[in-house]
Amino acid sequence: MSKKAKAMLFGSNIKRAKNPDKFEVKIQDYVLEEVKLFKYLGVYLDPTLSWEGHLNHVRNSVNRKIGVLYRTRSFLKEDTLNTMYQSLILPSLDYCDVVWGNAAKKHLNKLTKLQNRAGKTILKVNRRFPTKDMLGCLGWTDLDTRRARNLNVMVHKCIVKKAPVYLCNIFHKINDYSTYQTRGSKQGNLVPPKPRAESGKRTFRYRGSVSWNKLNITCKSPVPLTTKLFKGAMKNLT
Repeated sequence: MSKKAKAMLFGSNIKRAKNPDKFEVKIQDYVLEEVKLFKYLGVYLDPTLSWEGHLNHVRNSVNRKIGVLYRTRSFLKEDTLNTMYQSLILPSLDYCDVVWGNAAKKHLNKLTKLQNRAGKTILKVNRRFPTKDMLGCLGWTDLDTRRARNLNVMVHKCIVKKAPVYLCNIFHKINDYSTYQTRGSKQGNLVPPKPRAESGKRTFRYRGSVSWNKLNITCKSPVPLTTKLFKGAMKNLT
């Protein structure tokens, strides 16, 4: 058994409190070490899926890269610094955001502050420079909008069957359940699940359905768009 294998008990704080503090998972007489944070495919998992540990790692990584921008901004052009941001920093802020985009707002806001800091470092302006103007000067999109776009792109891939089967099967259009022509059915809306708890609203199925239904009808064409055309349609609306 590989020593890389670990054990983690997932669940809400309330449910986890009802379980013993320690539990053992054995595979062929090998007891797996219980951990509170585990890196899997570049994403740090924690028992409650709060994503705090992962976002702390992202912030530390981005902070170091912003330091590079700061140290080189005196002798590099703005375009070059912008390219460095696009290639070194933005991928870290985007990576798997469909998964951890349901994190608490206080954690997500810290990433927004880092984006603002990077932009103002590139423009060589002070911290009081308006964020909206900063985004406009650099041609950037704020992180909240980027996460919403990435979520909708993933839902679109599920609808057009370009995603794994287990994901494609969780979304259903209103037309799949009813032949009545309502505004929602005409617009290609999805049927969101009815969560019994607030935590249910954090699921990909719920978040994806709600976000999709808010899209302009142009993006939800009756004739499915290719992923490239779908991304273009969303960008044209912002």
